[in-house]
Amino acid sequence: MKCRRRRRSKLVRAKLGVAAMPAAVGDLLATRAAGHPFFTEELALALRETGVLEILPDKSCKLTCSEAELANLDLPTTVQGTIVSRVDRLPPQPQLALKVASAFGRRIGAAELAAVYPIEADLAGLSSHLAALVAADLLVPEPGPEPAWAFKHLITREVAYGLLPASQRSQIHGAIAGYLEATFAADLTPYLAALAHHWERAGQAAKALDYTLLAGEWALGGYAVKEAIRYFSAARDLAEQVGAVPDGLLVRLHYGLAQAFRFDSDLQPAIAGYQRSLRLAAGTRDAAVQAGARVGLGICHQIRGDLDEALADVSIGREIAEGAGLTDQVRRALLTEARVKYKLGHPLDALATLDALEAYVRREGADPAEAHGQGFRGYILVSTEIPGVDIRARLEMGQEALRRDVAARRRLGDRVGLNDSLNLLGNAQWLVGDFGDAIRSFEENFALASELGAANDLTCALLNLAIMGLECGRLEETSRWATTAHEQAARRHDLDYVAIATALVASAEAWRGGAAAATKHASAAIASLELVSPASRGPTSLSVLPYTAEAALLAGDMRAAYSQACVAWEIAEQTGIRDYEPRIRCVIGAAGRAVGEPREARVHLEAALELGLAMGSAPGAARALVGLAQLAERPAETLAIASRALALLGDRDLPLDTAAIRLACGEAHLRLGDAEAAHAEFAAAAAIARQSGSGHQLSVANAGLTSAEAAGVVR
Repeated sequence: MKCRRRRRSKLVRAKLGVAAMPAAVGDLLATRAAGHPFFTEELALALRETGVLEILPDKSCKLTCSEAELANLDLPTTVQGTIVSRVDRLPPQPQLALKVASAFGRRIGAAELAAVYPIEADLAGLSSHLAALVAADLLVPEPGPEPAWAFKHLITREVAYGLLPASQRSQIHGAIAGYLEATFAADLTPYLAALAHHWERAGQAAKALDYTLLAGEWALGGYAVKEAIRYFSAARDLAEQVGAVPDGLLVRLHYGLAQAFRFDSDLQPAIAGYQRSLRLAAGTRDAAVQAGARVGLGICHQIRGDLDEALADVSIGREIAEGAGLTDQVRRALLTEARVKYKLGHPLDALATLDALEAYVRREGADPAEAHGQGFRGYILVSTEIPGVDIRARLEMGQEALRRDVAARRRLGDRVGLNDSLNLLGNAQWLVGDFGDAIRSFEENFALASELGAANDLTCALLNLAIMGLECGRLEETSRWATTAHEQAARRHDLDYVAIATALVASAEAWRGGAAAATKHASAAIASLELVSPASRGPTSLSVLPYTAEAALLAGDMRAAYSQACVAWEIAEQTGIRDYEPRIRCVIGAAGRAVGEPREARVHLEAALELGLAMGSAPGAARALVGLAQLAERPAETLAIASRALALLGDRDLPLDTAAIRLACGEAHLRLGDAEAAHAEFAAAAAIARQSGSGHQLSVANAGLTSAEAAGVVR
């Protein structure tokens, strides 16, 4: 307490410019200001200005009254009251200068203050008035090429502004707005928000509405989504004040607000805004808004899983755009149409639509890279079986298209497009087993989505990072990422992502050894699937069932694992979407052996091996080999297959796969009667499992160690 009091005393002495002050003054300031530093300073200055404290030439000060009189002084009880009393003691001209300056905000330039100063005859003395305000410690000079000042404290500015009469306040704001319009007429963009503010404070709601709309549109163009929502919402309130607003302005308002809400992944108000703008645009015949709103509705319905509605809206939007010659809208509509068709499980139709997009762009003489179709084409080529196209050629074409698209987004400075392209590229890298590159792409995707405030893309990036965490044995991170993604998706009622996130948590929990928790989450994920729109349930199931099946497999429910994996395989066969084919086949292989379907298990595992090798995915091929090793009848064959799997993994840091191979080798050595070698393999598996947090594998390894020791190993 004494230390704080000494610091406050030092602060006051510095403010007054004295080396010492009476103890009674320190006591008074401590009591009245209750330790508030700014209040303490203002009270001290008030004592000096009222003559209670006299500053002496030797840099000391003395009281001009008795200590009893000091204690009974009628001083303001708040910092605001103290500032008011200090302003009231100023001469009229500095008072006016301070009040006018307060209408600008915290910072005031000399030129702008002079331009709106209400007493022209007093302009010559304005600089001396400002100097007086600096001397009174109400303003401080601001560094810069032009003379400028700032309020010492925001409270000072608020108090000064509150002292302006309402009529004078509106006049000054109107003058400031007029000054900005005249001075910066060549480019008002940096001043849109300020103009909206000053015209509103001037009581000119119609002008404020114009500038608020422009500010919202400018913010939206820069993908400052939260800022855009704030401006458009303010414009909506202003429109209610104005009353008779032209339909054209209302169309811009509701369309802009809908776009901002969609970019923020707040779909319900986005849909309502699009629908309202469509109703209004029908009267204005604004084809750009009609086409844009239809495509926007289609995107909202696509995200929600209402794919038939999405396709209908996007098709209408494309027709309107084509009829009106709106090139950008046609491109956007065709790309969205391709995405919807893919999500409906028709990847070949999606490719045909992308062909139409590329042909349209070329007819228009534009760079195909600007249409952003190459990235999605690349993803489809990587993830989808194409009749008559060799898998290796398909993968190479797909990855090259994705790399070109990412490079194009960077070259064009298209952050929104780059965000999407990184997501697609990361998925392609994951499919071919380039996990390190995939993680880097998804991490950049996550950072960019966070920067843009793109909530839906942020959730998607989290899910992709969770998938990569599972692939790389980072189980705790997988659970954390998937849980966060679930929370975000649940807030937006995004049932597709809720189901996927829950399935990933189930798989991670199963690997960590939490069979009961894994079963609970897997059941919740499957229940969530039932709530997903029927049109998108099939494709979404391909991102859910492989993980719920894996969770069931690790929890020991082989029937459930086999059944769910078989359903997923049927959907993959029907749609031609092969993202999860290796994982699905490996689960069928592992569970098939346990449920009495060894022949089918072998067929799927051999197909998964062939696919992994063809794709150049060493992890995918190695996992298939682990399943084949476990299926082998002879222990020597198991060891040979497992050795091949280890060689494929090389120095990759994939602990779940490496531990699985060691466990298979341990079982084989036990069957061969080599308890010492078995013990070594189980010990290696246990060490890896402890490091990755795989309680399931640790439990299996410990059981193997017990069996090996029982067979004769001496520690």
